[in-house]
Amino acid sequence: EDLFSQVEPYIHRALAGEKVTFESVYWSPEGKVGHTLVNYVPDRDTDQNVIGFFVLAIDITERKQAEEAKNEALNILQKVTSRVPGAVYQFRLRPDGRVSIPYGSVGLQHLFGVAPENVREDAADVFAKVNPKDLPGIMESIETSAREMTPWSHEYRFLIDGAEKWI
Repeated sequence: EDLFSQVEPYIHRALAGEKVTFESVYWSPEGKVGHTLVNYVPDRDTDQNVIGFFVLAIDITERKQAEEAKNEALNILQKVTSRVPGAVYQFRLRPDGRVSIPYGSVGLQHLFGVAPENVREDAADVFAKVNPKDLPGIMESIETSAREMTPWSHEYRFLIDGAEKWI
């Protein structure tokens, strides 16, 4: 598909008075793929009639390549961690004391009974299932690990599906 075929529908929308933003793919003279973020903003005369449009185009090729590399690495990580017994996860303790699990393998569902996507911003549901007697020790060990920048390890009781498990 040539460049004009890609942008023609957006040109018509801009000439109809709509502000349009879209991404476009192009090929450099060397044959490399590039990506552009394009904005068309209608230009109006004093009577507010559309007489053309302004174009702002930003090359976002590096950002797209970084996103693709990140997605590829995440896919590899997910494939590897899906075969690991238990769960692999990234834990985040915020300065205000809130906790989250920005990355978690599918093992979180089996181990803690929570889907990884449900604890990315707030892991309170996980901590609600911890035996209340064990919670102070967990928090103290997490804070020590964070302060000393050492690996975290702690055994505790966890309630899942009505049964208490040691983790």
